[in-house]
Amino acid sequence: MCDDKLFIPLFPKMSFRSLKFLGLLFGGLLLFWLLQQSHYRNAGPKPLWPGADSAVGLQITRNGELVSFEIEDGVWRLIQPFSAAAQPVKFSRLLDYLGRVRLSETLSRDESRYELFGLNKSSAMRVRGWTGKTPEPSLDVWIGMKGATSDSYFVRRDNSENVYEARGMGRYLLDVPPASWADTTIAAMDVTRILWFDGGNGRVHKENSQWMRKGVEVSSKTVQALLLTLTRFPGKAVSAASKRAWKPWKTLLIGHYGPNGKEAPEPLRLEIGVLKDEEHALRSSLTPGLE
Repeated sequence: MCDDKLFIPLFPKMSFRSLKFLGLLFGGLLLFWLLQQSHYRNAGPKPLWPGADSAVGLQITRNGELVSFEIEDGVWRLIQPFSAAAQPVKFSRLLDYLGRVRLSETLSRDESRYELFGLNKSSAMRVRGWTGKTPEPSLDVWIGMKGATSDSYFVRRDNSENVYEARGMGRYLLDVPPASWADTTIAAMDVTRILWFDGGNGRVHKENSQWMRKGVEVSSKTVQALLLTLTRFPGKAVSAASKRAWKPWKTLLIGHYGPNGKEAPEPLRLEIGVLKDEEHALRSSLTPGLE
């Protein structure tokens, strides 16, 4: 049995206008809170390099050695410590990763703790990237030791003391010798552009759909094996060997069509030889327009 004297109303007597005002106020506060939460959810971790997809230059300094890349006519090339075409798949993968890496919240602002993260300048790698013609890089970071997972590492920007954990790319992708970035393809030709070739025993050329040398028919299997090799001729490694160390053993000259549809004035020259240590090496000197 309920005692009416103990009943306490939940709300005091209020006018309809007051209730309407409180409802609007509560609704406004709720909307503001939802918008704030949505903002935080959509913001997410900050990217390391938002402009990676429009990069025109990249430099990696590891163990005091500078490795520099530049884009030329849409093709990435290794500029330092020696000149060579960069491996297209490997380098595109690196840029893709750099664009997708995300930074954690600030872990430290104490310069004396850099050593804990492997971020002392004597031990850290430095990565700089350019996205335009301005001399100042759009990316300039120091990369320290591996983070909590295999696809993370500690990083700080050059002009900042803030230390972050970068997630989405393993440090090992950057910590490689310069030669591993170079494209080891020695020749990659459209064989339909080949007019003749000469390995030192006389020029082999085509006559009426048949390859001939000094008026004698050449085995089609031999020619096709060579043409298949020239379609994509990879090496195992690239190095900047000095001319003094180079000792040609065999030279293959290849005549070909130039960009104007006529025979190029200079043939492709492919040299096969030995270095001082007697290891076999390959070198190609490609004429302009055939690279």
